[in-house]
Parts: sequence; structure tokens; C-alpha cells
Amino acid sequence: MENKYLNLLKKKVTEGELNIFFIIAPPRSNSTLIEYILSLSVDIDVVCHEPFVDARKVDFDPETGYKKIYDQLGGDHFLNSTSRKTILIKEMSQWLIESHEYKNLLSLTQNKILILIRNPLLTVESRIRRILKSLYLRPGLSLQQYLLDFFSREDGIINFNEGLKTPSFGSVLQGAIREASHLGLRPDEMYISPRLEIHKFLLDSFAIKFNYTSWDDIVEQKAYHEYDYNFFEKILKINLHRNFFEEREFLSLLKIVEYLDVSAKAYVVYDTTDMRIEPDLFIKKICFQLNIAFSANMIHWSGKIKIETNQNRKHEKIWYQRLYQSSEIKEPVEIPSMLSDFPSFMQKYILNVNLPIYAILSLKKSKVVDIQKLNLSKLIIDVQPENKKRLMDLGVVDISTKFGKTVVLMKNVDPIYAVTNDVSLMDNPDFISRKIAYKIELAQTKLNIKYIHTSGMDSLGFSLDNEYIDLVDENNVVIGITDAKTAHGKKQLHRVVGILLFDEAGNIILQSGTKYNLLELSVGGHVQRGENYEDAAHREMFEELEITTHLDHLFTFLPANNKMGHFWSIFTGEIPPAWKFKQTEEVKNIIRVNFQEFLKKVKNEPDLFTAGVLNIINEYVRINNMQ
Repeated sequence: MENKYLNLLKKKVTEGELNIFFIIAPPRSNSTLIEYILSLSVDIDVVCHEPFVDARKVDFDPETGYKKIYDQLGGDHFLNSTSRKTILIKEMSQWLIESHEYKNLLSLTQNKILILIRNPLLTVESRIRRILKSLYLRPGLSLQQYLLDFFSREDGIINFNEGLKTPSFGSVLQGAIREASHLGLRPDEMYISPRLEIHKFLLDSFAIKFNYTSWDDIVEQKAYHEYDYNFFEKILKINLHRNFFEEREFLSLLKIVEYLDVSAKAYVVYDTTDMRIEPDLFIKKICFQLNIAFSANMIHWSGKIKIETNQNRKHEKIWYQRLYQSSEIKEPVEIPSMLSDFPSFMQKYILNVNLPIYAILSLKKSKVVDIQKLNLSKLIIDVQPENKKRLMDLGVVDISTKFGKTVVLMKNVDPIYAVTNDVSLMDNPDFISRKIAYKIELAQTKLNIKYIHTSGMDSLGFSLDNEYIDLVDENNVVIGITDAKTAHGKKQLHRVVGILLFDEAGNIILQSGTKYNLLELSVGGHVQRGENYEDAAHREMFEELEITTHLDHLFTFLPANNKMGHFWSIFTGEIPPAWKFKQTEEVKNIIRVNFQEFLKKVKNEPDLFTAGVLNIINEYVRINNMQ
């Protein structure tokens, strides 16, 4: 379908009367702050904040987004004008992934595109806190139902009306029933009423059940001081399911970056925490790379921040509350959350998807702060009775620490710099994981393609050409990260698996008709970043031959003649009797060969086999003292 407003924008760009800059980011990554800061440049005439946010209200309608951009520029008045305008457009990555709209949108500029990232542990935490805070200001139908059900179960009463018959609730309830009757609803359906009074009453009653005074009180204590997001798991599930899983912020951002790589469009990646450590340097560097003017008021500004955010309702304005009250870029003072702080339904997603993508994009980021300076950066942390134990658990303070403001080194508390564009640092366990900060090793996380597929996210169309793998030394210790193509080109050591599969008759399965026109092992492939050998073996076996079976480990070795940089681990197994071969793009054909005959052919006719097969079988023969 032709997009009228997209074509009008293209026309103005072609005529040289419209210059566009883009900011693309996941939610809660300080992108609106940076949008505002850049808008203060004399080179920016107009700002358009998240034009596509309304395009997904029902069905995705890109026309809505382009019309908003067009209207922000002045509409028909701008169309009929010959004056040149520069517009800064900020958008969340998840809105653009629908129908690959980012391809149309980003085609409007030849300027560098600004990609922003922030550690997912911080972005998710920020979203949780804003959601819990804003619930008090907005009636949520599904939340009402959950709370009513909760009270009924707690009181052992099936009928929630009986379980909640209290004087204060009674008047609210009767009002809701009267309202519902006007709408043609039965009294037992009253919970679908959007009345804010009922909603607030239920939230407060829920908090009182746990000996808190109100919903605000329980959120303040549990979420803000105890970091116990698990306590709110069911409530968050209701409110985060759509936003957290379907919006797919980091997945969509990776997809957009992969597109920019393929299309050779210029872009820069910045971690917004760098801004909070070195504001002046950070903003100056962005301005230089985007070729827009810098001024001192971009670091310290006066007057009220005004951004057309579409967040006009009271419960949505809370998402920008801190921004509206700010006059400068604040230092990072947050006590970091650990992965275990989050509800279980989030942890797997953060660990298997968001963190690995963050790691990948961090390898592309523009470096602002050097590691030495970063580690010496000081944070002021407010040590209060309610957070002292947590700070002790994190290793930041000890029992002798007095209450009040305490200065600590960033390296002791900061979970943000778990990844780096300096690959040489990736073998440093303290640097990789900040174990004392959030108790996981990022080096053990992986971009699990199977997980993404089974979660219904394969529509994003991941490029498996960019297969990220661990680099290892001669002792098989991880020392870095790269992609498979680079590793092969530079002959860098990395992990691979090989599998010898046999049928019931003892014949070995070999792949034939490969791209090398040589016979290959039953199964072989790279161990992905953070993956162990065994998991990789099972994954490759299923991907190549759709086989699931028990595997036994034979040996792990580094070949003497190693042109590809492979550090092998070899497994063996038996194919299921009912298994039938299906041709795939990767595996064209298989043959079954008596194993003894196979060993003879490897010895006498080595030109029939790949170098990997020769290395593996030579090692097999050596280990088993076979001549």
C-alpha cells in the first residue's frame, strides 16, 4: 500500500529541504534525555518523539507514524515551503520491527544513525519500578481480577463479593455495581469496571494483607529498598507480558543493526551509562560524529524540559518524571540488581536473549571512557538500614560502615561494564561478570537461537551468518569473543564439535554432497558463545539431521595440523531406529559405511575426506592404539 506521507518526506529529502537524524533505542535507556539534549543544538530545528508508538494500537499502520513526522515539520505549510529544516526523530526499536518498517524509515537519511544501548538489568529494572508506581494511577482490568481472585483464595471464599464485604469497600462496590448495571453488566461482572476507586482500594487492601499501609508503601519498601521484584511476580506478569515479551526491544534492536551492517548504512553505538560518567565528553563525541553543533547548555540546562511525548495522561507522565525535574546529567548512583532479584519468568529471557545481545552490541560501541578511568570512578551510595545488608552482600561495604553517604569505587558495584569493545579484557573474570555485583558470568550467557525460535521470535529473521563464538587459548581457556568468519580468516583458536553417529548395523553415517564435495562427519559445527561442548553437540545434531539421541563423549583435542583454528571435542551416539533422513539446505545427502571400511578409506584415500575428518580419525586411531 502506498504511503502518502512517506513519499512526501522522501520528496523533501531529495530536494535538499529536509535533513533527518535518527535515534534508535530500547526502552528505559536514557534515550529521551539524549533526544532532549541534542534538541538543544542550534542545528536541530524540530524534534519528533516516537512517531510510531501509535501505529501498533490495533493493526500496524505506518502511515500514522509518517503523518506525525510530517505534521511535526509543519504539515502542508512545510510542503509548500522552500526553507530547509533539520529534524531529530527518536524511536523505540520495537515499534519499527513490524513489517520491517525500519528499512523505509532509515532510508530517509544519509546521516549516521545513533544507536543507544544500556545494560538490560538496568532497563528492565527501570521498567518494573515505573510500572509498579504507575499502577496506582491507572485502573487495570486484569489486575483487578487477579487481586479479587487473590483475596478470595486467601479467605477460602469462592465468591469474592462475600470475601470483600467491608464497610469501606462496600460503598465503592455498590457504586461500581450501579455503574455496571447501566452498562448492562451483571453484578458478578463488576470487576471489569474501570473505576479508579476500586482499583486503588484493591491495591491498598493487597498491601495491608502484608502489613503495609498502602500500595505506595509496599512498592517503596519491597521494590525500592529490598529489591524484591519476585514478590510482585504475578502482578508484573499481567502488566509486562505484552510489553516485555511482544515488544522484544533488544531482539528488534539487533535486527535493525544487522540490517545497517548489510546495507552499509553508517551508524554509531553508545552505551548511555558512559554519558552519566563523562557527560561532557560523551555529548561532544556524539555531536562530532553526527556533525551537529555542541553548546554548554547541553550539559547543564535551565528552564522546564518540554517534550511532546504522547504521554499526556497522568499515569503515563510518571515514566518521564525524573527527566522533567532534571537540569543536568546525573552521576550513576544506583545500587545494581542481581539477576536473581527478578521474577523467574524474566530471568530466562534476560539471560538468554537480552544480555547476550547487549554483549554483541557492546562490541560495536563507541568508546568514551577507558577501563582504567572507569574502575577509578567514584560513586556516592546512601547507606541506610534497609539497604546495608544488600550492600554487604554485594561486597561494597562491611559491618563497620556507618550509615550515611559512602564513597565507593565503581568497579566494586557496577554491573554495566560487563562487556567491552576491548576483547583482550574478556578473559578477566572480574571484568566479565562483576561477580560481586550480580552473581552471573556474562561469558556463560548465549544467544540461543533455538530458544528464540520456540518463543515465537523467529519472525525477526536472525542472520546465523553472524555466529558469535568464544576464542580460546592452547589450554582451551576462553580469552575472547568474535564471529566465526573472523576466527577462520585469522586462524584463531575456537571450539567445535564432531559427532560419530552409527546405525543399528554398526555403519557410520557420513555427510556427502557438501559444499567441499568431500565426505564429512555425521555432524559437526561451532560451539556458540557461552555454550558448552555437549549442548553444542546436541544442538548441531538436531539442526543438521533432526536427531535427538544419547551421546557419549570420546575425547577433546587440538590437532597438530590445524588450518582452521579448531579445538575439537568428539562425541558418539546411535541414531534412532525410526529415523529417516530429510534433505536440508545444509545437508544434501548421507551415506552409510561399515566403520572398519571407513577407517581403511581414511588411511588409504584421504583425498575423499575433509581435513576435520582426517584429524579426528587420526586422533581416534592414536588414542585406541589402532594401526
